[in-house]
Amino acid sequence: GHTHRIYSMRMVGTQNARDQTTSSMDGSVCSWLVDMLVHPQETLLLIHAGHNKTGEVAITTLDFPDNETTTFWVGTKEGNVYQANRYDRAGAKAGLNQHDVYKGHAGHVMRLRFHPLVGPVDFSDLFLAASVDRTVKLWRARTIPPVYSFDEVDDYVYDAKWHLAHPVVLGTADSSGKFDSWNSNNDTEVRMIFYLEMQRY
Repeated sequence: GHTHRIYSMRMVGTQNARDQTTSSMDGSVCSWLVDMLVHPQETLLLIHAGHNKTGEVAITTLDFPDNETTTFWVGTKEGNVYQANRYDRAGAKAGLNQHDVYKGHAGHVMRLRFHPLVGPVDFSDLFLAASVDRTVKLWRARTIPPVYSFDEVDDYVYDAKWHLAHPVVLGTADSSGKFDSWNSNNDTEVRMIFYLEMQRY
């Protein structure tokens, strides 16, 4: 299993064959059978040869595009996003893709969310990256510069998620307990007049 805290979990697979995938700051990604959580079914250590002190990638979040079980993306403590493969396939080795580094954040990437595969148009190659640098970046898979940056956030952004029915609406949650909703068809510099303050105890 992991030697550090688990920062991210994701159910991966089909309705009949699913496993739980977890990631940790120790650079490991583990797959677990849901009915046998004693030991991981497989463990993949993500190594980046370009790191100067240690090759391990400090993973803070991971996500898989819908209908994908082998290729995934990880956000890291250093603020970068990487694409990785669970298995060797079609000329790509298992592990981290060393060549494509999604650089755009100045702090930990706290959440990655791929666009859900719903509706008549396929936006499933788009993903959001929420960071403690107070931004949410919109990326297209396998395209390195970010498509857009939502910069009008007041605090560390811990989560971002796409609306399940409306393809251009997303929500963000920050460390002050505020939820903001954004409509990218409208002015993306201004949040919709819609937020909730979490009650503090």
